[in-house]
Amino acid sequence: MNAIPAEYRKLLLSVLVPHGRTGGVFEQFSDLVANSRKQAHNYMLTSIKEKRWNGLDMDGGVPQITPRSTSADEDEKTEGEG
Repeated sequence: MNAIPAEYRKLLLSVLVPHGRTGGVFEQFSDLVANSRKQAHNYMLTSIKEKRWNGLDMDGGVPQITPRSTSADEDEKTEGEG
């Protein structure tokens, strides 16, 4: 956790806030890190369920996940069908 200097931690804590109805800010940098880890874990599990990642494809330890389609991508698919 020491890789990020203290002054940047303060900045990050002031601009990265919890999502949803919780409101407020993260109390400590470790709370922000724990939240980010949880989000990443959930994203990986969802990616497996949606068959955008097989849970194994990695490049240097980085998961190779196909991103979700954007609404623009979906619009293009719809136009192509019509």
